[in-house]
Amino acid sequence: MTRHSVVEIRNVSRSFRSPEGAFIRAVDDISLNIEAGKFTTLLGPSGCGKTTLLRMIGGFEEPDQGTVLIDGVDMTYRPPFERPVNTVFQHYALFPHMTVAENIGYGLSVAGLPKAEISKRVTEALRLVRLEGMGSRPTRKMSGGQQQRVALARALILQPKILLLDEPLAALDRRLRKDMQFELKKLQHELGIAFLCVTHDQEEALAMSDQIVVMNSGHVEQIGTPKEIYQTPKTRFAAGFIGEMNFIKAVAVGSGSSATTYEGVGGLKVSSTTGTTPGSEVTLAIRPEHLQINVGHTAPTAHTIAGTVIDSSYLGTNTRIEVNASGNTLHVETEGAAAVGNGGDPISLEYDPKRVLVLPT
Repeated sequence: MTRHSVVEIRNVSRSFRSPEGAFIRAVDDISLNIEAGKFTTLLGPSGCGKTTLLRMIGGFEEPDQGTVLIDGVDMTYRPPFERPVNTVFQHYALFPHMTVAENIGYGLSVAGLPKAEISKRVTEALRLVRLEGMGSRPTRKMSGGQQQRVALARALILQPKILLLDEPLAALDRRLRKDMQFELKKLQHELGIAFLCVTHDQEEALAMSDQIVVMNSGHVEQIGTPKEIYQTPKTRFAAGFIGEMNFIKAVAVGSGSSATTYEGVGGLKVSSTTGTTPGSEVTLAIRPEHLQINVGHTAPTAHTIAGTVIDSSYLGTNTRIEVNASGNTLHVETEGAAAVGNGGDPISLEYDPKRVLVLPT
């Protein structure tokens, strides 16, 4: 089934003036489509421009240039209340003097809907977020997770074309945050409307998203599914920001008819169709879980990195090992408990060349 784009962002930029008087380009000429019916996440570190981009879609910021279309209509300079969009903020912004039902139905009351219709839709919204029977409760007496559900219900009751979520789980503790990740994803599937979420939490983005937009310094680094972003990052930033990655400097040592061979310190060698000129520097990248330990064996093989143990930590489900390989510190993760020897003991790491990424330096 072909989905249309519920939001189209065309060459949008936004700058701010710093306290020192300099202009900061928070969003720099970004073009992006948000598909209807999908859970899309804007992911990146603080200051990368993701919240500014979200606010321009919601109508809380105006771009310096570019166009924002929602459901095919130009909304670039329309105020929030004229857009088929609703936003759930990080701190929920609930009315503390109102009950749960009054908070959820507030937008419908302002719109002048009959009380019977408001009551019917509030009841349905409470069911959606699993708060049945709590409509008369004061919001100030609810837990953080319950308040978040109220904020979701209040946003969804207005039936927006897209729901914007600005760090929606940041105020929750770790366990509740994990539970709510699955609840949000389930709710999005049930409703079938587009969700656009802002977060800096990589695990959160991987768990909830159909599509991830990795942002850095006002630019889009990569767009893809969670699997694509994790397994085949296109830039060093994307590779290092999503999960953990080992980076090794390498040089192109030879070029064949269809592939170039790259050799990094510690014996890491891989061929790729990247097509770099011999002598050029690149970065080889491999995930910690894609390195296999071979304790005490230091004889180099075609796919072995020789090194010594620095330290190891048992983390319950896995063991994390630090290895010194020709001056590079590599991280390795193995399932369960692993006997790797003491600091300074020899160790070799086996790798699959197909798991090694060649990235521009």
